[in-house]
Amino acid sequence: PDEDNKDTKVDDIDYLELLRRKMRQAASSEDFVRAGELQQELRQLEELSRNIKAAAAKDDYVRAGELQSLYRKLTGEGAKRKFQPPPTTSSSDIPVAEEMK
Repeated sequence: PDEDNKDTKVDDIDYLELLRRKMRQAASSEDFVRAGELQQELRQLEELSRNIKAAAAKDDYVRAGELQSLYRKLTGEGAKRKFQPPPTTSSSDIPVAEEMK
C-alpha cells in the first residue's frame, strides 16, 4: 500500500488513484477536456503532498499543517479528530416546523 496517501483513503481506494482512474476513463472516452482537468487537479495535489512532506522534514510543522489542511479541503477529506461529539439521540434536539392549524 502507498503509505504517503494514507489520509486520503476512500473505501480503500486512494483519492489520487481514484483521480487517475477517472482521468484514464475520461481519456478513453475521448473526453480530453475532463481528462485534462483531472490531470491538472492530480498534479496540484501531488505537488501539495510533496510540499507537506518537505515542510515536515524541515520540522516546519506549522507550514506542514497549513498545507495539509488545504490538501484535505481540496480532497474533501475533513479534519481528522480523535474525539467526535456524541450523536444527537433525542428527537427533542431536532427542530421541527410548527403544525398548521
